[in-house]
Amino acid sequence: MRRKAVENVLSSLLLICGSLEPGKDGVGDYSRRLAAELQRRGQRVYMVSLADKTVLEVVTGSQVEQGQRIGVTRIPESLADENRIKLLAALLTKIQPSLVSLQFVPFSFHPKGLPFCLFYLLSKTLKPYSCHVMFHELWVGMEIGATVKMKLWGRVQRLLIGGFIKRLQPGLIHSHSTLYLQQLELLGFHAKRLPLFGNIPVCPDNKRNSDEPKLTFVLFGMIHYGAPVYDFTAELHNLQAEFEKKIRLVFVGKCGSELSKWQKVATEAGLVIEIFGEQSPERVSRILSTANMGISTTPLWLSEKSGTVAAMREHGLPVLCVARDWKPSGDFEFVLPAGLYNYEKGELVQSLQAIENGSVGCTTVKSVADVFISDVLNYYHGNS
Repeated sequence: MRRKAVENVLSSLLLICGSLEPGKDGVGDYSRRLAAELQRRGQRVYMVSLADKTVLEVVTGSQVEQGQRIGVTRIPESLADENRIKLLAALLTKIQPSLVSLQFVPFSFHPKGLPFCLFYLLSKTLKPYSCHVMFHELWVGMEIGATVKMKLWGRVQRLLIGGFIKRLQPGLIHSHSTLYLQQLELLGFHAKRLPLFGNIPVCPDNKRNSDEPKLTFVLFGMIHYGAPVYDFTAELHNLQAEFEKKIRLVFVGKCGSELSKWQKVATEAGLVIEIFGEQSPERVSRILSTANMGISTTPLWLSEKSGTVAAMREHGLPVLCVARDWKPSGDFEFVLPAGLYNYEKGELVQSLQAIENGSVGCTTVKSVADVFISDVLNYYHGNS
């Protein structure tokens, strides 16, 4: 690649994701925050949703994020694959992006996570462009104990992903999950780690009061099934009695059907419960900033892909993983990120002591943008 082209590879970016409905799609929100940060640094960014579930016709306009107005085109999922790709091709011709970034989640582009036709057409359409792929998710059924159905489903998704990468041949591949990086390596593709940031901007005026007579645990977002809620709340009850400090359990966001179980069990354990439900980003930031600790029910191995875990850490909260036992099938390595701790029955006090002496560690949209820009430039310099 010529020197001039290397220098201009970030001059004009097109980000592709499934949906761009604000607050309703985690990857869409992530893409919008990243686009805003890149645009703030002088890059020209445009976004397109290729399978938007919340629009019935093509919508062209703009969305505002962190003071940045970003051009968007939203293509409805209801259109045939060929028509969606034609619209994308016309947009590519018009914009002529120096780099196309695909934010990959299989279920964002197809109800069963199997967009074979769409991704075959997409690989042909994107082939003439410099491409980047960010894998937010891979395939289902990779865990120990997965059903035969899920394993077969996952194998088909694995074939789809492998074939798509071979046809597209992206210059750079990223994922935020250590497990996913290792899975992609087994497929024969080298990918680099791009950490995840949260989708809740930190409001600078929020302050945490260390003299608060209550110890506040906050559970933000979807509550996953299988978490050891009975053991955990029983230990919180004992902890409350031992330290004579009221424990408050706060739920915020769209928590799902498991919320009622947590509410019932925690109330029986004598804990103070507060349920806020879905709130504005500013309100969520205020709640996170005034808590003492975050609770995640996302299995430990998948915690790196959780936007709510990233948001809690970004707000200075250590996060305790209270989740079902989930391990991948195969020989993989996992190292706990700074600020994330695993709950084990009977070891809550030890965990809290480790948390008190540990560092939170977090990534921000600015630090992620730094890594993204550096990796893109390093790749194209190395291949110029």
